[in-house]
Amino acid sequence: MENLFFQEMWIVEIALGFAILLLVHFGLKILIRYFRKHFFSNLPDWWKKIDHIVELPIKFLLGILGFSYVNDVVGHRFGFMAALNYVAPFRNAALVICISWIFLRWKKEAEKSRYNKLIDPNMAQMLSKFISALILVITAMIILQVLGLNIVPLLAFSGIGAAAVALAGKDVIANWFGGLVLFIQRPFKVGDLIFLSEKNIEGVVEEIGWYATAVRDREKRPLYLPNALFSSLIVINMSRMSHRRVYETIRLRFEDISLISTITDEIKRMLLTIPTIDANVPMTVSLFSFGEYYLHLLIDVYSLETRHDKFLVVKQEVLLLVHEILTNHGAALAVDSLSLATTSIGSSPDLL
Repeated sequence: MENLFFQEMWIVEIALGFAILLLVHFGLKILIRYFRKHFFSNLPDWWKKIDHIVELPIKFLLGILGFSYVNDVVGHRFGFMAALNYVAPFRNAALVICISWIFLRWKKEAEKSRYNKLIDPNMAQMLSKFISALILVITAMIILQVLGLNIVPLLAFSGIGAAAVALAGKDVIANWFGGLVLFIQRPFKVGDLIFLSEKNIEGVVEEIGWYATAVRDREKRPLYLPNALFSSLIVINMSRMSHRRVYETIRLRFEDISLISTITDEIKRMLLTIPTIDANVPMTVSLFSFGEYYLHLLIDVYSLETRHDKFLVVKQEVLLLVHEILTNHGAALAVDSLSLATTSIGSSPDLL
């Protein structure tokens, strides 16, 4: 009877092992909640969710430990010694997967936190993908090492393969690194109006991808620009303009030269009354040069309105007020005498 009891002792060992695993599980949950309540209260939200982050990975790990423990007990009891050689590597690989899983869940919670809103969405997305890929690659290499595989030849082969791929897909890699530079430097973001003077491209950025950037031009046509293009072109970000320039040359008659000082002074006073004209930036209103048939009156000021449609409204207001000032002083816009003479000759009834 006593021999039979000792023969069936393996069942008690399994039950005792599972009981210990359950105690460890509940003990870890209590310990993590205690730390979250007393030490993580002033930390970011994704630290406060540490119990939610580690719950599933710990359950998975405890299940694997329980399974490997049962295999170990049963293997020793019934002589399945060959199977025991795989228990330890399997258990270690499960531990590595569990740790990587915790990091991935932690990263996911960090993406949802309010601190992530301080980062540009495209930058956050790029960092998220890069960190995920890095964790998965490191996990795969550690698992291969744990399983007894020599990863040195694999790394050497990977290096040769990477060189071949880089040579064959240099344009793709150039675009990828171009996208990486865009994410780091952020010369523009989604929603910005950009202008590429060398390509005569102007449009709103709709998406910044790993390979290409989507831009919708003035004609509402979607353009897909390879990211490597931005490393060799000058990019003008119209959305980051602080001012728009009102630069106009007005032609006046030579007989109005005596009125120039009075007209320029009144135009300056008028510009100071327009709230959308920046008075802190130097304003130029002066006689610029003498033309062959007229005087050149220069107006050079800066508008605070950077949107094109609103800027045109400001510019129209300035020009109409200038015209009103000229009319009030008896001045008039000059007409090219050569063009006027040509028109008169062409319409003369004596030549018909």
